[in-house]
Amino acid sequence: MKLGEIVWLVGNHQGELGLSDICRRLHMNKTTVFRYIETLIYLNILEKHRDTYYLGIGLAVLGGKVRIQAEIIEWIHPILVLLAHEVNETVNFAQLSGNTALCLDRVESERGLQMKAVLGANLPCHCTALGKAILAVLDPDKAEELLSAVELKKMTKSTITDPALLMKQIESMRRRDYYSEREEFDDELTCVAVPLKVPELNFIGGISISGPIYRLDQDRLSFLAQRLKKTRDEIVKRLKTSFGGTPSA
Repeated sequence: MKLGEIVWLVGNHQGELGLSDICRRLHMNKTTVFRYIETLIYLNILEKHRDTYYLGIGLAVLGGKVRIQAEIIEWIHPILVLLAHEVNETVNFAQLSGNTALCLDRVESERGLQMKAVLGANLPCHCTALGKAILAVLDPDKAEELLSAVELKKMTKSTITDPALLMKQIESMRRRDYYSEREEFDDELTCVAVPLKVPELNFIGGISISGPIYRLDQDRLSFLAQRLKKTRDEIVKRLKTSFGGTPSA
């Protein structure tokens, strides 16, 4: 909270405030403010010129990433809507965020679906189809690092909590180029996903289709996986056209 207050204050008074001014306005002691400012300078969020402070280039970089993310969602959403209407199931779009899959967009099925994951949720990678798809396209060392950094919680009786066993399962799914889970995150629900990797935009994520197990048997999942692959190809084409790069799935 205090870090944000410092950034906000400097942003509204660029080049006007020194260390003592910031301390006085925020009613904070000099040692604490100095430590916070040094961290913000290290992150390129603030810059110091002579004895006053300015916003740094780091904020512009972060702002650019947020803008690109918003534009990606805007371009992809109509494609997700078409897919959801075609298959009449819930379609999800997520991006790797830290050690989780961040749900950026969702188009609900007209038949409705009650599930733990909601728009904006950080989904665990070890027990969701989107998470497995993301793990599959990471460098092995990065995937191992991700799994070792978090607790692999047992969400249901079917959740895999052994990292080695999980990676073995993902490797077996890699040959078919789609990833699934059955009652590993939500009881009575299943999901199938394909990865979406766009190196030019530094984007790693995936798209998925979720539904109840009574409606999505293995044959249905296989069909949905093929539709997801075609949709992914269309997304890649649209991103390539929109952002002027050459994305690859």
